[in-house]
Formats: sequence, structure tokens, C-alpha cells
Amino acid sequence: MEITEKETCLINRRTARLLVIILIYIMYLVVGAIVFCAIEGPQERETGQRVRDFRAGFLEKNPCVTNDELEELIMEVVHATHRGVAVQRNVTGPPAWSFAPALFFAGTTITTIGYGHVRPLSDGGKVFCLVYCTVGIPLTLLLFGMLVSRMNTVSYRGLAILHHRLGEKADPGTMRLVHFAIVASVCITMVIFLPAMIFSLVEVDWHYFDALYYCIISLTTVGLGDYVPGEHIMQNQRDLYKICSTIYLVFGLAVMLLVLDNASRFPEFRAYMSSLSCFDDQTIPKVNGSSPELLNQEEPLDCEPLEEDIQLKNSVQRDYKSLAVAGH
Repeated sequence: MEITEKETCLINRRTARLLVIILIYIMYLVVGAIVFCAIEGPQERETGQRVRDFRAGFLEKNPCVTNDELEELIMEVVHATHRGVAVQRNVTGPPAWSFAPALFFAGTTITTIGYGHVRPLSDGGKVFCLVYCTVGIPLTLLLFGMLVSRMNTVSYRGLAILHHRLGEKADPGTMRLVHFAIVASVCITMVIFLPAMIFSLVEVDWHYFDALYYCIISLTTVGLGDYVPGEHIMQNQRDLYKICSTIYLVFGLAVMLLVLDNASRFPEFRAYMSSLSCFDDQTIPKVNGSSPELLNQEEPLDCEPLEEDIQLKNSVQRDYKSLAVAGH
């Protein structure tokens, strides 16, 4: 099948855009690495020097302990820590694989947060973890999709109320923006700011900023593992706390997906994304004279849009009309 000049033009534009995005992505990674090195490097060197000084002081105060014996003890402690076994207070900390911590581990695994503070110790546990993730992650995505759909039903009632009260006083785009701002503010307060306050009160050694950092790192599924709820040896009601934390993470991720879903439903966003992957659209025609221009018109088109691109643009127009009646 021959490739027409129009299709060649579109392929070239898509390739150029892809190369630009790849370049931007690489630059973003490099800048991140440079900033992290500049910020964390001095702290690492300071900590290393403090540990070396402490070790030298310990050997000086305890001449009966040799350097090799201390090294062996340190290696055992590090090995146990990497396998999720606490070594404080003569290894009398709570077990990592009782029911509540195991439930927390299962929840953070199939939600892809994966703190890494504990991990399967046996080969059988590793095999089961592989199978469990393979089934559990798609199941989690299915659950999140259904939860977001139900929450959207409630969310769009607010948009319907805005449309009913404002009527012709505001165009659909403005009402949509106000609705999204309200939804995003309520959701972020519910799953980030308020939980951070609770974590800072419940955790033994977390400040509010630590708790806020934990909430954001967790709900973006980064899960660095430097802060994990309920891991302090003096934590009260640890089992109940672990179960509640698991419920929070699942609910919080669903709420964050609700915010992202609402943001992605803006016709401007869809049109922009289609322009990145398909063609340089001109302008989505106005709906009742109220719709803004969605894309830049300064550069003329060098090639005609394909039939599927025209269908996508028509679909965006229909979505914009549906905003006036708060439906989707």
C-alpha cells in the first residue's frame, strides 16, 4: 500500500514531536540528578563522617571489641534490616509478618507503591508475590476504575448544580473550571492535608512536614520507603494502625485518580493531546459562541487531517456541549 504525501507529512510531524519530548525528558532527568547531587551530597558526607567518628569512639571506649568483630556485627545488623527484621532493643520489636503488617505489605504491593521496607524472605514467598502482583494489580486497576466512576457520579451533581444556578451567566468552560477547582481542593484536603495532620499526631517521631511528604510520595505511588507508618518500635495499636493505613492508601489513590480523571476531561486537554500525537488542529468551533480557542492558529497547516482525526475533533466538540448539562 502506497503512502500518500499527506500521511508522510503526518508521520514526520509525529516523529519530530516524539524526538522533542525525548530530548525534554532526558534534560529533565539530567537536571534532577544535578539538583539531587547538590542538595544531598553534603548531607551524605556529613553523615558518613559522623558515623566514622562514632565508630572510632566506640572502639576507643571498648578496647575489648576488635575492629573485625564490630564489622561483623554491623554486617549482621545491615543484613537483618534489609530483610525486614528490626534489631532495636535486642531484636524485641514487633514481627514484620503478622497479619496486619502483611496486609499492609499486600496493599502497598498491588497498588504499586512498594515501600521496600519489608520483602519476602523465602523462595516460596517470592514466587507467591510474583503471582499475587500479576493478578492483584489488574484487579486494583479495575477497582479504581469502578470507584472513580461512582465518585464521578457524585462529583458531576455539583456541576449540574452550578449550571442550574448560574444558567446563562457563565459559559460551560468557566463552570467546568470552577467545578474542577472545587473537586481538586476538596479531594486534596481529604487525602493529603488532613491525613498528614493525623499521621503527625499518631506517629512517634513525625513532624507535619514529614507526614505531608509521606502522603504525597505514597499517593503518587513513588513509595520511597523512608517513611512508613507504624514502624516505630514504640508505636501504639500497631495492628489497627496498619489496617487503617492500608485503607487510607487505597481510598487516597482512588481519590487522586478522580482528580486526574476530571482534569483529563477538559476538551482543551484532549484537543491538545490529540495535536501532539496526530495533527496541528486549527480551532475547535465555538459552542453557542462561548467556547475558547483551543489551539494556536499562527502556523498554517501543511497537510490535511486524516478521517480519524476529524472524528476525534468532532468528539471533542460533543464533549464540550455536554458540559452545559453536566453529563459525560
